[in-house]
Amino acid sequence: MFSKEMYDSGTIARVEVVNFMCHKYLKVDFGPKMNFVIGHNGSGKSAILTAITIALGAKANSTNRGKNLSSCLNSGAEVTVRITNKGPDAFRHDVYGDFIQVERKIMKEGIGGYKVKNASGKTVSTKREELTAICDHMSIQVDNPLTVLSQDNARQFLNSSTPQDKYKLFMRGTQLAQLFEDYNVVRESIDTTKTVIERKRQYLPDLHKKAKETERRYKEILETREIESKIDDLNNELVWAQIINKEKEVENAQKDVSMAQKQIDSTKEKIVSSKGKIGRFNEEMQEVQAQIREFKNRSQPNLEEKRKLSGEKIAHETKLREITNDIRDINDYVKQSKNRLERCKRDIAAENAKIESNNQSKRDKISEKIGQLEKSIQEKLQKKEALKSEVEEFERKQQEATKQKDEVDQKLHAASRQREELKKRIMNLRAQKENKLKAFGYNMPEVLKDINAESRWKMGKPVGPFGAYIELKYPEYADVLEFVLNKQMVSFAVQCFEDKAMLARILQRRSMDQIPIVVAKRDIFDYSNGEPDEKYLTILRALTFKDEWVKRQLIVSSNIEQTLLMPDRAEADKVMYSKPWNIKKCYTSKGHSVGAKQGMRTDALPKMGGQSRFKTNLEPEIREAETQFREISENGRRMKEEYQKYDDAERQFKSKVNACRGASFNVDNDMRQLNNEIQRLKDSIKEDEPVNIAAFEEEKEELEKVLKHYFNQFNTLNDTKEEEREILTKINQQIDALNGDENAQMHKLQSFQEEVQKIEAMKLREMHNMNILQEKLDQRITRLESFRNIVLQLERTCEEWKHQAKDEYPDRIETTMTPEQLQRKIQRLEVLREEKEKAVGGSLEEVEQQAKDAVVAWNDAKTTLTNMDVLLKNLKKTLDERMVRWDNFRMYMSLSAMGHFTYYMHKRGDSGQLKFNHEKECLEIRVSTGDQFRKGGSRKKDSKSLSGGEKSFSQISLLLSLWQGIASPILCLDEFDVYMDAVNRKQSMKMMMDSASENSSQYILITPQDASNMQPGPHVTVHRLADPERRQ
Repeated sequence: MFSKEMYDSGTIARVEVVNFMCHKYLKVDFGPKMNFVIGHNGSGKSAILTAITIALGAKANSTNRGKNLSSCLNSGAEVTVRITNKGPDAFRHDVYGDFIQVERKIMKEGIGGYKVKNASGKTVSTKREELTAICDHMSIQVDNPLTVLSQDNARQFLNSSTPQDKYKLFMRGTQLAQLFEDYNVVRESIDTTKTVIERKRQYLPDLHKKAKETERRYKEILETREIESKIDDLNNELVWAQIINKEKEVENAQKDVSMAQKQIDSTKEKIVSSKGKIGRFNEEMQEVQAQIREFKNRSQPNLEEKRKLSGEKIAHETKLREITNDIRDINDYVKQSKNRLERCKRDIAAENAKIESNNQSKRDKISEKIGQLEKSIQEKLQKKEALKSEVEEFERKQQEATKQKDEVDQKLHAASRQREELKKRIMNLRAQKENKLKAFGYNMPEVLKDINAESRWKMGKPVGPFGAYIELKYPEYADVLEFVLNKQMVSFAVQCFEDKAMLARILQRRSMDQIPIVVAKRDIFDYSNGEPDEKYLTILRALTFKDEWVKRQLIVSSNIEQTLLMPDRAEADKVMYSKPWNIKKCYTSKGHSVGAKQGMRTDALPKMGGQSRFKTNLEPEIREAETQFREISENGRRMKEEYQKYDDAERQFKSKVNACRGASFNVDNDMRQLNNEIQRLKDSIKEDEPVNIAAFEEEKEELEKVLKHYFNQFNTLNDTKEEEREILTKINQQIDALNGDENAQMHKLQSFQEEVQKIEAMKLREMHNMNILQEKLDQRITRLESFRNIVLQLERTCEEWKHQAKDEYPDRIETTMTPEQLQRKIQRLEVLREEKEKAVGGSLEEVEQQAKDAVVAWNDAKTTLTNMDVLLKNLKKTLDERMVRWDNFRMYMSLSAMGHFTYYMHKRGDSGQLKFNHEKECLEIRVSTGDQFRKGGSRKKDSKSLSGGEKSFSQISLLLSLWQGIASPILCLDEFDVYMDAVNRKQSMKMMMDSASENSSQYILITPQDASNMQPGPHVTVHRLADPERRQ
């Protein structure tokens, strides 16, 4: 039944909607040919057709479902249409594959867009132009009212359309109206172009006149050719005169090279001579040093002898001390023995007296005496405790005085260091006041002089110190920036390692080799992307730079563009807690570091010593330093007095401690004697048995023997002591003699050392002279290289001039005139030429160019107008032919619609006729129903006098007739049978099926009626939509 020819591309394979109109989700898969979408009201039939129209690029008002897209959704909708893309007419099949998926999202705010995806679901494009290209390639016309006939348009077309509406629908559906409008635009363009050409044609005579005039002037100025020839000859002579002068400059430069070479040779000879002298000085120094080593080796025996005598001296002194101690012990023993002897004598006398009178009164006296002695012992004990307390108190006060003295001594040393630092600071500040560069090092001016004097820099002179190129806009941050930038302030920058080595030698020569040297290319990069918001003050924004390269080096090394400066610590904490973009560090004017990389913390910065390198007015700082110096000096004087006071107190308390300890020792002796006396008295009162006087006598004799022995031993030790003293005297004399020899040797050694120093001084002077000669040699070598470069440059220039001269003036002229004389001649001839040119009104080149331009302008204008006339003629002819074809095409389309309409009406048994009035733009339908047709009636009804079913059938026949003239892969019709009865609907459906079998288009027909009489098959697809959900 159906033709096997169907569109492989451009048909709808699937429609899927989400939250569209009143439906949460709908999905319909269409067949390639006939598709019937059925369902009750509200099931989403018309929503499917509206979704196709919107997804393929039509406006919302063309669907008659809303004025804009937002009326087609609840809270955001998504419409997806899947288009077939197979066969030879596929659109970019290598990119999209067998299907093209168009997805359109619609938002309530009106923001949405397209996504055009391939068969795999990958997005290929999001542009509306891509969708338009796809629709144009596949001839999909969603805005064509006959291609997609919506529900309201279908009702209007089937029920209440006027002849004028039908004619407009015919013209729009067949694209004849659009084509006619395009032809009218072309016609207007042709008329506008014709007017412009006629206006420009009026200027042709003026252009022709101007061309003739410039040609006449050109002929007149050709007379200046002879002057030009003379000027050219003189220019030739001038060029070779300049070359001859340049050759003379080359000769003079070569003489300078020879002279510089001679100076270099002379300097090298002096350096060789100086090196010879230094070598001789080294030899002499080695000889003297060898004599010193030999002399030191010879003096070793005396040293050994002296060590031996010193050991003997120590041994004899030790022995003498032992003898002295023994003598002291013997004296103590003798004293004790004498005391015992005296006591023994008293005991003997007492025994004798006791024998004479042994009465009670004497006992009482002895007991009373013992009591008094014991009382004295108690008083002595109390005195000893008091002395002990005084010793402890005086020791405590002595310790306090010692501690205070030590504290004052430490302060005194600290004050002395501060005084020296301030003295040095004042000296540096005064030097900095005289020369600001000394803020970066005392020898920095000499370093810069050496840098400027050096001419062998490979990549240019070093830049530095960096601080000399920086000015601070906010003085309150001077101390913070001194800490943050610190060594960067004195750094230098070079562009290669050879220049770094040369600069390092200069710094070492000036005792400033600790200064950092940066090696980097001179890259003035853009750092703006790394900066924070403009409301923040960074180190970069707080400084003014005189050199952009210095700025970049500080950005690279210290991140000054991302380091924040703030006056208030609390505000800084708040800002850093918010983690602002492009901020790495933050410092406050009071010297706090806030929120470093390791986390949110605040640290106090150490105060930098030395002079400030950011301050320009140093006088207040000098006055402040001098005031501090005076204050510290005065404090030092007071602390010295305080130190002397504590030192006196320490000695005084120490003396008192010693006195108390001596008194305590005496008390101990007194107590010992009192105890002995008490013991003696107690023994005297023991009268139980008589005392043996013989025992006392025996003890007396024993003590006298002991004393005699001690006296003999004392005499022996005393003699030994005198012998040891004599030995020590001899040893000391020998040591003094050795010391005298050693002093003589030291004088001799000193003379050797002075000789070494003298040779060393002469060597240093010679090395200094050699260094000066070396510097001169380096300068002269640099000068020689400069002269050679000048020679090469002059020779290269001379050769270039010769090469350039050969192009225009190949013949060399040996002229005797100077270039100045030749230039004056040329100037006189040029003045003469200008006078002639002024008479004509321009130079030869100008007049020639004006003549060429005028002739070219006239010829171009004439040619352009001629070509435009031909073009307009051809365009008008082509447009007329196109209009004839348009009329024919309209006639053919009318005849086709009329024939098909008659054919479709005849199938029902009726007679139908379409009447076109192209002048009035009307399309009328005339129908004779079956009864009238069979009875042979001649009167035909119009659409208004037909019944509902007849009217619907005739309108369907008209629609099918118009569809035959539309080449679209998709044809859609909504609720075409709403006013048909079952018989007319069946006949209409059959007629539509027959019509569909005659072309390749895909049909999508929407009906609320039952489709039970439709048999689904490979070419017929019935889509039954579910009933809408009802709220309970």
